[in-house]
Amino acid sequence: MLAEPDTAAAVTQIREGMDQMDREYRMNLAVIRQAADLTQVELAQRMGINQAAVSSLERRDDLLLSTLANYLAAAGASIGRVVVTIGGNEVEYPLPHRRPSAGLGGKTSRAGGDDPAVAQ
Repeated sequence: MLAEPDTAAAVTQIREGMDQMDREYRMNLAVIRQAADLTQVELAQRMGINQAAVSSLERRDDLLLSTLANYLAAAGASIGRVVVTIGGNEVEYPLPHRRPSAGLGGKTSRAGGDDPAVAQ
């Protein structure tokens, strides 16, 4: 199937688009932290993890919504939500409001919240 030129070209185009979205996603997590005027070290302290774990989160291709919610809460976001368009209709999914562990009152047992893939 990939031997067909049209199919191979379509697959290449889709992969390039996915790679671009991954780059934008990783950049956007760092942009959120920077908008909050926080360093990775400061955000890590608020999340109860180390700086290397924050760096890892910002480079990840995929993470749990609870981890994203923890990251956003540590950055000071008030209410996070995911908005998607399906069949021309916008659907909004509110992220659970999370409280970062260190210094802000909550407690997280693993680095990155509930995401076991993020190690301290």
